[in-house]
Amino acid sequence: MKPEISFSESYPGCAEYANTTLNQAEEPEMQAQAGVARVPADSFCNILLFEGPSSEVQPRVEAVKVAYPNCFEETPETTRRHRAWFASATGGFKSDFSFDHITVAMRFETAPSPNPSEFPPAFVFAKTLLDQAGADVEIGYAVIDTRRLPSAIAAAVCAGCANGIVGTLGGSRSAYFQVMRHFFFADNPNAFFQALVTDQAIGRVPYNHQQQWSESTSPLRLEFRTQDPRRDGWGLTLGSTTESKGFLVKGGYLPPNHMCISSHVSWLDTLNVMVRGEARGILPYFDEDGQLMISGYALHTARIIDENLKPTSALTGDECAEYQLGDPPSKAGAMVAVLKLYAGFLVDALGNIDSDGAPDGRELWMREHLDTAVQWLLEQGHIRPVWFHPGSQAVN
Repeated sequence: MKPEISFSESYPGCAEYANTTLNQAEEPEMQAQAGVARVPADSFCNILLFEGPSSEVQPRVEAVKVAYPNCFEETPETTRRHRAWFASATGGFKSDFSFDHITVAMRFETAPSPNPSEFPPAFVFAKTLLDQAGADVEIGYAVIDTRRLPSAIAAAVCAGCANGIVGTLGGSRSAYFQVMRHFFFADNPNAFFQALVTDQAIGRVPYNHQQQWSESTSPLRLEFRTQDPRRDGWGLTLGSTTESKGFLVKGGYLPPNHMCISSHVSWLDTLNVMVRGEARGILPYFDEDGQLMISGYALHTARIIDENLKPTSALTGDECAEYQLGDPPSKAGAMVAVLKLYAGFLVDALGNIDSDGAPDGRELWMREHLDTAVQWLLEQGHIRPVWFHPGSQAVN
């Protein structure tokens, strides 16, 4: 397989413009659902959950009311949802509920700390309560900073439990989203997904530059854009009213045109879709942030992947031998093969960039991605330490 990249795979502005009206008509409205709330901007949102004898819980509830007069007590239904979530996320609140115990959830908002190096007062207050928890009372605390900053944090902890959730908008974003989904969307994945892709959840967040691959996933992502001419009437299960268990469904949800949905791919599956895609003229490309993408809708329409985004056929014995994957094919072999292709894509792409002036962010990011891939291949002894420049074919 020749390492090449097709820039024609990028979606031109005219295609987006031509489909705007059609896709707005197809896009379903987000339904009002119990427990789904707006996401307040630039706020530090807190939930404190207490369970134990009334004599232990009520003084702590009063302390919250005194410290934060704007707080309010959650409804019994919402309190039960909080309890179940804390039990699942942190391992707390596992004991059977006693008839002489009460459970109270208090919710309040404060202003975030202007100094990123300082803990907000609400966090310090909650930490004091958590430290005072004993055998008679359980305490859970969840917090989310809704500022559109990479440092915005979300967390959930329970006194005496080793497990918990900690994420940031610019780092462990999946953990941040898990807390946000609980706070504002009643743990409803469809409501959260629609709010996310319509900018109602977090709005636009700048690209978070980081290494593009891990031990489990390759740098390639399957990309799903509403204006993709190869969509063939398919859409996303999340955000739709269907009960399908797949990722794609006929007539499914279509995010707004400006929103790109992408999915990570395992190393073996990456090599599979690259080989099958090249045979059908479906080639990878770099997006505006220098991330390697391939059209998921095109792969699905060509029956290269199924509704669950898995390859519909395995690599043949000859293909495994060509890429030195072993028998049975190994992830380690696929990782080497894919990173060589990835480095080759980056070399070619950088060679085609007009670098008369200072390099822009995208070019700098791609150069870092190339350095990371080449360094790994060198350290593992899979390529020779030769000098090369963008546009050469030195990655072999």
